[in-house]
Amino acid sequence: MDEIAIDIQNLSKVYKLYEKPIDRLKETLSFTGKSYHKDFYALNNINLQIKKGETVGIIGKNGAGKSTLLKIITGVLSPTSGTVQINGRISSLLELGAGFNPEYSGIENIYLNGTIMGMTREEVDERMQDILDFADIGDFVYQPVKTYSSGMYVRLAFSVAINVNPDILIVDEALAVGDARFQLKCFKKLEEIKEHGTTILYVSHDIDQVKSFCSRGILVNDGLIIYQGSPKEAAVKYFDLIFPRELKEKEVVMNTSLEELKIKNEYYLLEPEKDKKLKFFGKGGARIDWVKIYGTNGTNVIIGGDNLEIYIKYSWNKEFVRIQQIENNLANDLGISVALADDKGSYIFGCNNFDAKVNINFKENDHAVVKFILTLPYLRSGTYFLTSAIALGTQNKHIQLRWYDYYAELKCISCKENVYGVVHLDYKLVIVKEDTRDEKNNSN
Repeated sequence: MDEIAIDIQNLSKVYKLYEKPIDRLKETLSFTGKSYHKDFYALNNINLQIKKGETVGIIGKNGAGKSTLLKIITGVLSPTSGTVQINGRISSLLELGAGFNPEYSGIENIYLNGTIMGMTREEVDERMQDILDFADIGDFVYQPVKTYSSGMYVRLAFSVAINVNPDILIVDEALAVGDARFQLKCFKKLEEIKEHGTTILYVSHDIDQVKSFCSRGILVNDGLIIYQGSPKEAAVKYFDLIFPRELKEKEVVMNTSLEELKIKNEYYLLEPEKDKKLKFFGKGGARIDWVKIYGTNGTNVIIGGDNLEIYIKYSWNKEFVRIQQIENNLANDLGISVALADDKGSYIFGCNNFDAKVNINFKENDHAVVKFILTLPYLRSGTYFLTSAIALGTQNKHIQLRWYDYYAELKCISCKENVYGVVHLDYKLVIVKEDTRDEKNNSN
């Protein structure tokens, strides 16, 4: 049992359903014990063990019993029958609103949650700055949380949940409330605490996230665990439950959107320096004045498989860069690059002037407008992020002057109906006789 974080045995949660409100009173006052209700099993005889350090994704249709299971594990609900044994400190992020007093300020709620977790005020004080930095909601932390937007609420709630050093972290669909950039930040943090050996239970309708993030998948349907094992196999069985309806909806959205988006070829303008919330790093002395992305119909929507042109204006302080070049014994060259990452921060591709055999000498000018011309791979539909940077030196030896991490959020619609994995590759498939194989291939 030392290796088990959560041990669930014969767990059931039954609700009594009454056709009319008066039936509840009739049943209470009945001298004969007559029943006026029907039993609804939100969970039906669940048996489950989760090992320490596991990352478990729980998937299923709405109403399958996922949230009920998590609420019982965290103690929010009591089971009708069965047992749940927890080994370690649990921190959870369930539905929006759970765990915070709306009349308290953000700061007061941080202390309240710390106390519930069994932490002393001194321990909360030690983690306070980390919580505030990650939440990044400014002076709103001193205001009652009832004045927060749903986005600010989930930022603070998630920050508290991950910064109390839990042994077990439980995350329900609450993260879906945050914007795409914050979700990316959350997943990078989840990857970090996952590496530290924290047990994670993660509920999501984003099946790709479950497949890539989790080590085990659990499929729940009608209060029963119908599969547990490989996240990939869990995803296949999940789509078996919902596939016909989802396929029709996807076809309608894709066909309509593609036709509308291909009518025009306007550019999408970005000005990173004007975005006060944008985080960047580097020595300084350089910047990106603007970015124009053509092929997006003037919006942040791109189409997987289509041609794309990205114009970027880089500028730099020649004297500042010259000093950096001398102090670091670097070449006079500037390196400029763009890269595209998925919603979990994994880079799909990148390109730069070194690979393109284009030299930029910082002494010849104080700015450059660069045009990247590329054909997008057949990406799956979803959210992606653009990263751009300007560096000094060569590809093998350089320093960053300005790096804009995930500064542009792009929505991709794939022109392929089915994209398995990250990208789709064009390929051919033929039927051949075994004895017709090329002898050269046999020798490899």
